[in-house]
Amino acid sequence: METARFFVCFLVITALGFGAEPAPQVSDLYPGQTPYRVGFRQMRLIDGSRPFGECESRMVHLFLWYPAVFGSEPPMNLKDYVDLHQGGDQPDGVLAFHDWAGRMKTEEFRIDPILALASTARRGAVPASGRFPLIVYAAGFRGPSYENFALCEYLAGQGFVVVAIPSVGSDATGMTMDKTGIESQLRDLELTHRYGVGLAFADKTRVGTMGFSLGAVAAALLAIRNPTIRTCVSIDGGMQYTYALLGGSVNKADAKLNAAYLQLTQRPTPSIRLDNKFYDTHAVSHAYHFQWKKLDHYDFASLTLLLKSARPEDYKSSQQEIELNGVNETPYDARFLMYRLMTRLVYLFLDAHVRDSMESRKELRRLTESKLPEHDEMFSIRAMKRP
Repeated sequence: METARFFVCFLVITALGFGAEPAPQVSDLYPGQTPYRVGFRQMRLIDGSRPFGECESRMVHLFLWYPAVFGSEPPMNLKDYVDLHQGGDQPDGVLAFHDWAGRMKTEEFRIDPILALASTARRGAVPASGRFPLIVYAAGFRGPSYENFALCEYLAGQGFVVVAIPSVGSDATGMTMDKTGIESQLRDLELTHRYGVGLAFADKTRVGTMGFSLGAVAAALLAIRNPTIRTCVSIDGGMQYTYALLGGSVNKADAKLNAAYLQLTQRPTPSIRLDNKFYDTHAVSHAYHFQWKKLDHYDFASLTLLLKSARPEDYKSSQQEIELNGVNETPYDARFLMYRLMTRLVYLFLDAHVRDSMESRKELRRLTESKLPEHDEMFSIRAMKRP
């Protein structure tokens, strides 16, 4: 199985203990080839029911990836995503690319080579024929729509339509980590969901939500409030560490998540306590929990993983400044491979519970129940529960 091969590669990399950090490449983030080409579009939705600062209407800036056919369009690079997002007509409080580079301690001279990295998406490519499952993605705290572009591209290449929105608060001052901020992103996500199910190439009967960090809270709330949504993916989600972020009636035990649920969490640390109440209390359908032993929070987003990996070999001092719990000395060769496995797990989960693939369900079950030592080497938690 492909998943098993990932574990073998991980053990080899860990054993070799590569000291030099690799030059980052977007291709290092993809688990493998896909059956479809990847198309891309940028959209701006207008919500006239909500003001935004001094503007009478709120603009929701979304990125769309979809299965496409062969064409002459050149592949996009990271700079294309950055320019498209920063070219919006309305300030939104989202951290700009250079702000993320500064947060990750990436030196200025390394930024242009990262921006030039080629992806697989092709802007304006012709959509493949047919209707494909829809995945609605919410970015993490003040993150842009493209923060996990490699994951979104891979899923589109596997036959999913992915629509992603940034993390925008109630006004241009930026997202706030409270009920007001989360409700703002949730309403953006609701508008995006309505847009997505209306796409000619989207299957409105097969829909899932997905979010990173704080965005996972909005993704979970959307799935709770919409019983037709089949799945929810929490990529190191905020409710796994600060359960109160769910807010209000959702904290009550009778607020159930009927969608299948995949929970991915960072390495265990003494300074950040994992709160499993959402998994234990709200997830009442098929639910899976994987906790990595060697991934930090920002290793779960392709943008920040690329920026972190570009630091020089003596990155440890700057690492201490951005990680609350000290240095994670896992080489980036291994982190890239674990990101690929994370992407593969998300795909298996969506294939199993959005597209009803029995083979993918069996593979997820094998992974959670196996006693192989390489699984214990990779994960602190591998859990599955069924309704």
